[in-house]
Amino acid sequence: MAQVSLARLLAAVGVAVLVAGCSGDAGDSDAGDSAAPPAHQSNARGGPVAEPVTTQDSDWEGVAEALGRSGTLSNGTVYRVGFPRRDLSVTSRDVAVTPGLALGSYVVFARYPDGQTMMMGDLVVTEDELPRVTDALHANGIGQT
Repeated sequence: MAQVSLARLLAAVGVAVLVAGCSGDAGDSDAGDSAAPPAHQSNARGGPVAEPVTTQDSDWEGVAEALGRSGTLSNGTVYRVGFPRRDLSVTSRDVAVTPGLALGSYVVFARYPDGQTMMMGDLVVTEDELPRVTDALHANGIGQT
């Protein structure tokens, strides 16, 4: 698998957010009607809980293209793309930490009835990379928690 620089990854994630928000028709007509939450569920402000709409792999083709790799659609609602950090060599208490175990970045997308797309994930970065990554996230309107 080809190495992807953090700058390219972050730029691609920014593009993918735009593509995800613009593609598909999940926010149209009655797509959200069947996904209405039970009446007893409410959010922190007392409003109804928004549930993601069902999507297909084809709804995420633009995201996969922008990120340079495909992801996995789970339960028809969550599209996940992983980015293992094979360039890092990490050892903890004489045990090598493999990319598949705990050195993977990922991004997850879910589309909602109003047509908006939620994105979240984890980024594995080194201390030296952190300031550039934070700047790139903020420059692309991506919040951190």
